[in-house]
Amino acid sequence: MKRVLGLTIIAVAGAPLLIAIGVFIAAGFGWVRLDLVHLSGFRETLRAAAGRAADAAPLQLIAIVQLVSIPVGALLNGLLTFGEEVGWRGWLLPRLRSRIGTWPSLVLSGAIWGLWHSPLILLGYNFGQPNVFGVFLMVVGSVSIGILFGWLRLRSGSVWPSVFAHGALNASANLVVLFSSAGDRVDPVLAGPLGAGTWIAAAIVITALVIVGQFAPARLEPIPSPSSRTSGSALRAQRDQVDG
Repeated sequence: MKRVLGLTIIAVAGAPLLIAIGVFIAAGFGWVRLDLVHLSGFRETLRAAAGRAADAAPLQLIAIVQLVSIPVGALLNGLLTFGEEVGWRGWLLPRLRSRIGTWPSLVLSGAIWGLWHSPLILLGYNFGQPNVFGVFLMVVGSVSIGILFGWLRLRSGSVWPSVFAHGALNASANLVVLFSSAGDRVDPVLAGPLGAGTWIAAAIVITALVIVGQFAPARLEPIPSPSSRTSGSALRAQRDQVDG
């Protein structure tokens, strides 16, 4: 229980941190310009929504509220992401892992997760690329994030850390808008929440977890052996016969 709670806290804090690191990586490559002092891009966004009334708004206070509300958003979004995570990390990942191993199952479940979003991507969501390239971008983003969500699931033995990580990810999607500079068009392919900056950030975190042994079999949920699955099936069959 302590491990589940601890990893859930790490997930809620880590998802927005991952997105923020991705934003700064994108800025380092010149893919987006940031204004961390005046938050001019955020002001521009508020002005587009509220007109000149936005000029009188306490911008820094609103930005702080936005950041502080991310954990709350993670909990609320968790109600919406629960179904996805039960399917992808709760059901699919362990079953793939019992057949093809840990790393192939992490990659494959992430790819399937990304392909599942294809209808939305082909409507122009996330990347503004309603084509095969957009689907490819979604698959790459889903694999990179999915490996981390999968690690949370296998390290904790519970789906809850990945549920709230997913919720926190969704709650952090607009961080690049918060930090961007006015007049700069943010390219979601490079600096969006599932863009190239985030891929690099995720790769760094995954590499660090591998180096410190967090993907070692002894640290992950055990893979059921074929004999235990067979025994479980036989036991259920015996129970059915008794019940009958």
